[in-house]
Amino acid sequence: MKNLFSRTSFSSLYIALILFFLAACSSSGSLKKQNGEFGSQDQDANYSIIYLIHGDADYLYHDSLGRALQADRKVLEEAIRVGEQAKSGEVFIFHQRPERKVLWIFPKKDRRFIHYRAGERISEKRYSPTGQSDSGTFSAEARLYDEFKSTGDSIKHRSLLYFGHEIPYENGKGYYHSLSSTYMNTDTFSSGIQSFLPGDLKKFDLITLSTCNNGSPDMVHALKPHTRYLLASPQNLHLSHIDTEGLFILENRPDVEAREVADKLSKDSYLRLTKSIQTVVSLSVYDMHEVGQNIQGIDSTYQNYLKSGSAADPGSDNIDCTELPFFDQESVFTEGVSIRYRPPRFGPKANKTTHSGWGCKDVDS
Repeated sequence: MKNLFSRTSFSSLYIALILFFLAACSSSGSLKKQNGEFGSQDQDANYSIIYLIHGDADYLYHDSLGRALQADRKVLEEAIRVGEQAKSGEVFIFHQRPERKVLWIFPKKDRRFIHYRAGERISEKRYSPTGQSDSGTFSAEARLYDEFKSTGDSIKHRSLLYFGHEIPYENGKGYYHSLSSTYMNTDTFSSGIQSFLPGDLKKFDLITLSTCNNGSPDMVHALKPHTRYLLASPQNLHLSHIDTEGLFILENRPDVEAREVADKLSKDSYLRLTKSIQTVVSLSVYDMHEVGQNIQGIDSTYQNYLKSGSAADPGSDNIDCTELPFFDQESVFTEGVSIRYRPPRFGPKANKTTHSGWGCKDVDS
């Protein structure tokens, strides 16, 4: 009888613990608006900015003073500053932190969502991704965006900024360290960001990729239907990130052209990076209308070249596409592309003074 009682008590305790964790995990951690504390949900916004910050990987680096820093957290701090200063806009921040579980079963909702409108924090939530499949890379984020976004027609500019490691062309399994079966590649990324576009809106004004090596024919081709302009690096950023405080230009000039916003971010980032790092600096702005007339042919030629030999090692850096044999119509490749470039301070490419603005993988023939 005593053993039966002990087993019954243990089972009851175990069930109680499960119910407790289920209740805890079901809580979104939302900041509820009370008495206007978190601003007005109904206030119109002139512009909308989405930050997607990947943190589910290794982003540790050391600054010039030897201090250990996390690149994703640094970007988060900058995004919060932008949100606090967005007096006439709204800012959505998604920090994709590693997903942990309680009792190896229940998700802890480790990802973080912060929403600003008119410079005030409207909401803050912890959330989990929807699953570990390769469908809908940003489906959880898109649902939150749809829940909180402005419903009026006052938005004049829409930007999406992604911060993370290089987005691979294909496969990409393991990109999220805590979600080993999730795929992240050019196709899943492209389809994922499309879910942030309202039904009657087909394009962002600007997409910014603060990643290595994604200023490439395949990525530009994939994003052409979704944005008017793209800012990306055709080569390595070395855990540096594109500066975004230049988005404040939207406060003073609500009718500013997206091309000028892209150029402002590119210029600010270039000036900082050329002072702080010794490696290559390359930032390209792609006018998708001009590039789009040739991009299908460019990407097709590039894909055929990749199939002509053994693929480069995963994670290998891009080279300037002009160094490859198929790059023989330079005028076609350079239409619609503007590049800020500085060669590395040392090494075999130190004397390379120009760059096409396109990054490509090489193959072993």
